[in-house]
Amino acid sequence: MTMRLTVFVSGIVQEVGYQARVIDMAIALGLKGMVVNLKDGRVKIVAQDEHEKLEWFECSIDIKKCSTCS
Repeated sequence: MTMRLTVFVSGIVQEVGYQARVIDMAIALGLKGMVVNLKDGRVKIVAQDEHEKLEWFECSIDIKKCSTCS
């Protein structure tokens, strides 16, 4: 069953390569959707696919889990 995930990410997520990282992960998983920088500094992410892929994607876009942040 196809599902949709909508996420609003805040913090230091604009102009640091975050959007490109999210797009790369979405392409690797074959997800459909969009990533948009919002005027208030947040990033809006909409992704659509199977539930299992969306769960993995949701965990992977958490900036705190970034290997360069540890």
